[in-house]
Amino acid sequence: MSDKHYPPLITTGMIDPALNRWGVRPSRILKSTWQAPRINRQAMDETGTLSEWIDKRCTPKLLIATQSRVIELIVDEPGTMLPCMPVLTVTPKDTAKMWHIASVLGSPVACATAMSRYSGTALTTDAIKLAAKQLLKLPIPIQSNAWDHAADLYRDASIAGSNTARIELLINSAEQMNTAFDLSDTDRQRLMAWWTPRLQRTFER
Repeated sequence: MSDKHYPPLITTGMIDPALNRWGVRPSRILKSTWQAPRINRQAMDETGTLSEWIDKRCTPKLLIATQSRVIELIVDEPGTMLPCMPVLTVTPKDTAKMWHIASVLGSPVACATAMSRYSGTALTTDAIKLAAKQLLKLPIPIQSNAWDHAADLYRDASIAGSNTARIELLINSAEQMNTAFDLSDTDRQRLMAWWTPRLQRTFER
């Protein structure tokens, strides 16, 4: 079955940091449980009202979960996935920078900033609930080799063969982002001591 003609439908529960659990983790959609939900584009073109919306979403993008301990996101390089509400979408103008965006949004700095600003809007005080406009207000560093390395490591994490390897790569990416943000040694240590256990717990669900 072609992803182009039957794009996978991604719910927030399918998204872990650098890991797409579509087809692995079932999800409730329209009061039914689905293991690997897809949209029939031809049927939507013929009978639906979302054809234009689907066309706009079937492009390279980042998909970000809501209500999470860390900012959980996946990168859809082929542009074949469709977000299911309330999944957030980031569509970069320069697709060559997709992994740079992923590494900064998935960084401890972004997580801590979002937690301090927006945790009160989540169902639990230990979670972050982001809106699309709030993503635009998260900090970004100046361009640097460290940010480049972080982007490469985030990409590697997305194809890691195990969660153990994935977590290690994400931590390494986070350390590079700390360098890109020019954090002091003290701030870096405190931030990683807070963020790392939160990251690890996301893979225990």
